[in-house]
Amino acid sequence: DRENIKALCRAAHAAMRDPASTYEESDLAISAAEEVLEKLSPKDHPKPFIEVRRLRHDLTKRKRQYKQQQKEMSKKMFLSQEDADQKLAKECLNGAEDDRETKEKQDNSILKRYWNAFMETQDMDRWKRYWRTLNIQLFIMFLFSLWQKQHFASMRKYASDDGHDSPQELSTQNEGGEHSSEF
Repeated sequence: DRENIKALCRAAHAAMRDPASTYEESDLAISAAEEVLEKLSPKDHPKPFIEVRRLRHDLTKRKRQYKQQQKEMSKKMFLSQEDADQKLAKECLNGAEDDRETKEKQDNSILKRYWNAFMETQDMDRWKRYWRTLNIQLFIMFLFSLWQKQHFASMRKYASDDGHDSPQELSTQNEGGEHSSEF
């Protein structure tokens, strides 16, 4: 029935979805529906107009996708030497990056495993003793630096009380109270 818009839309839709049919079948059904719609007013029957436009859009979209797939398939079948070289180079780069990432992950995991194995074999009491002796040494060095500061401060005070300007002058005096000329 060439005047039934719903039937024509169903036929076009079925032709597009059927893998055995061609695009010409659905194109003929859509064009027949468009001819019927030319006689009708869009204000009176808006739904069929929308349906036919949607079908036309779907058909053109499917045709474009089919052409794109054909182009890609032909490119795969007939690769030029440059394209093949570029493809090989990309695959090598991607493979190298993947290898590097996996190697870094393996290295990290290997380091962690070695460290954990090392810590399992260590005597923790020995480590504690080492840190204890180190802390004692640091404390002794701290006390010595405080004593040094206090000692130099007292030497400066002693030198300024005797009328000397600096501890260097105090250390360069002779027994007779005279300054030596050696520097």
